[in-house]
Amino acid sequence: MHYFGALVRLSSIMFFAIPEGSLTIADARATTDLTAFFNLTQAPRSYVAVPAALKAAFFISGQDTAYDPDDD
Repeated sequence: MHYFGALVRLSSIMFFAIPEGSLTIADARATTDLTAFFNLTQAPRSYVAVPAALKAAFFISGQDTAYDPDDD
């Protein structure tokens, strides 16, 4: 089981170069930084467009009807 602080530690190491242990309680309680789950030396995969049922203009215009998420 991994504590949420492991995600904090991973992001602080990978993106912000924050020294391990600097984030007080969240960082201190993490038992791992999750780097074992990733191959950080692997080349990135090439971009692949994902087809969508609607065109980009639908999402950009925001003309869809707003509704409450718990309306049932």
